[in-house]
Amino acid sequence: ADNEQESRRQRQMARLKLLNYQMTVDEEKVEATVQTQGLVYSDYDGITGHPKPFQLMKFMESARFYAHHWPLDDTNRTFRDYARMTSDRMTFLVTSRMDISESIYVHTEPKSPIDVKIQGGNIGNSSVTSIATAYTKDGVQLLSNVNQVVSVDKLSRRPSPIPDWWRSKYAKSAENHSALKVNRLEKAENVEPFQMRVLRSDL
Repeated sequence: ADNEQESRRQRQMARLKLLNYQMTVDEEKVEATVQTQGLVYSDYDGITGHPKPFQLMKFMESARFYAHHWPLDDTNRTFRDYARMTSDRMTFLVTSRMDISESIYVHTEPKSPIDVKIQGGNIGNSSVTSIATAYTKDGVQLLSNVNQVVSVDKLSRRPSPIPDWWRSKYAKSAENHSALKVNRLEKAENVEPFQMRVLRSDL
């Protein structure tokens, strides 16, 4: 089991290095800023020229993954102690919200490089949220993504409480945040059919 865990950690580090990102951390504010190369050719739709929504989600995921797992020093601690907190459990994404700014569709707005600010959010009984916000070097906001994951026990596959030491350490940074809840959409009384053409690239 120990060999398997070490092998997984080495593969994880190899993936993080390939990203070629850089990061600065504000310990007091509990914020990390990940400097990325920004969007690349394959992130854009060949017909519209706009960034593809799925690729934008993967881009934000990569910055969040880097922030939470890249070692900050020789002790291998990570931002928000996230790697340590999740080392004995699994996490399952239950809710995600992506807000895309109009600026992302403005062709003259530079999309490379991009800085992504990672912040901690609400801490529930067995869930935690994190907030990722992407900016141009000029400070123009392009994207905002809130993810809420549930801590899951590896054996029982049931929700597992967030460790007390981690909750206590990061409770203050979570004070102004609430759980991410998506309300059920109610169907309007009067609706009319609307035909929409889905591009193959969006599938």
